[in-house]
Amino acid sequence: ALDETTIEPSAAKLLDRMGAVRKVMVISEDWCGTCLDQVPFVVKLVEGKPDIELRLFPRDANPDLMDQYLKKGLYRSIPVFAFFDEHMNEVARFIERRPG
Repeated sequence: ALDETTIEPSAAKLLDRMGAVRKVMVISEDWCGTCLDQVPFVVKLVEGKPDIELRLFPRDANPDLMDQYLKKGLYRSIPVFAFFDEHMNEVARFIERRPG
């Protein structure tokens, strides 16, 4: 799916609109169809940007982390995309949908 993913020019500017993004966290699972569709977009978005660190975490192996990103405070919905600045301040969060 990653090889087939393309980024439109307008979407490529998404990180610029968020500000000084330095870290991206993705919570996902390989059995999740929505994740398989949307995670490659975010991977491609940060590809070639050495100043941005991307980390992927499996939801089921990280319940404490996942519980910090519950949808509506109740649901362990995935994928989760969280974007942070250099001081680890969260600048954007997307749950069950990719940014863009």
